[in-house]
Amino acid sequence: YKSRKNNPNWVDDYQAIKKEHFWNQIFNLLVFFDSMELLTILLTAFPRIMNSEQVFIPGCFLDKFVQFLRKMFFM
Repeated sequence: YKSRKNNPNWVDDYQAIKKEHFWNQIFNLLVFFDSMELLTILLTAFPRIMNSEQVFIPGCFLDKFVQFLRKMFFM
């Protein structure tokens, strides 16, 4: 498509592909940042969970989630 971007028969297709590619890159970037955030939380929390230490501020969502995981997997 890039080689045909100036061809009148392909201009609309080129613009559509370019716009789709842009939004795919934005989506991939957001997924990457979310994955890095989740990985950071897990790497911080996992050693504390294994040592039965307080992982997060008591009462916050992540603390409740950790307690739920402990009940399910570590009983």
